Amino acid sequence: MVSPLFALHSYAIHGKNVQIEETVTSRVGAYGVKPRQLVAPLYEDYWLYAAVEPTTGDAFWWELPRLDAECFTIFLHQFGQQYPESLNIVFLDQAPAHVAQRVVVPDNIVLVWLPPYSPELNPVERLWEDLKYRIDVQNPSLRTNLPVFREHIASIIRGYTAEAITSLTGYSYLVEAAYAL
Repeated sequence: MVSPLFALHSYAIHGKNVQIEETVTSRVGAYGVKPRQLVAPLYEDYWLYAAVEPTTGDAFWWELPRLDAECFTIFLHQFGQQYPESLNIVFLDQAPAHVAQRVVVPDNIVLVWLPPYSPELNPVERLWEDLKYRIDVQNPSLRTNLPVFREHIASIIRGYTAEAITSLTGYSYLVEAAYAL
């Protein structure tokens, strides 16, 4: 349980699927015949979870294999352990993994649901857009090698400063709405 003297922090949480995909570009066939073949997509992926505090730029990142109730519970547990001395108000969307009855929320975390279909209200979405912009999509090794791709993403994340995160996520109307609750 959180002690009576605690800090109050508000965070926005969201998970993002990160994947590499190999595509088949051509098939050889007889002259004048377009070959047809059903091809299953070849991709590897993982989920990158993030919690950001828009006013300070504090961020907590965690990689997990899926976005489901089990993995979301693991993320919340790790997040709660990272900030054990504060009550953490968390704003998030109503994705099925977030609202599942199997989700176990630590005592020092309070979940606040954003309205459905309103990603523009979640500050962390702006961070995802910036992260996607920084990925070097022209590098062929990133498109075919998941460990290399993961390290590339990790290097981008390590490069974010608190000031940069605040600049991306700390829009006044979002912060004022959070503190109005």
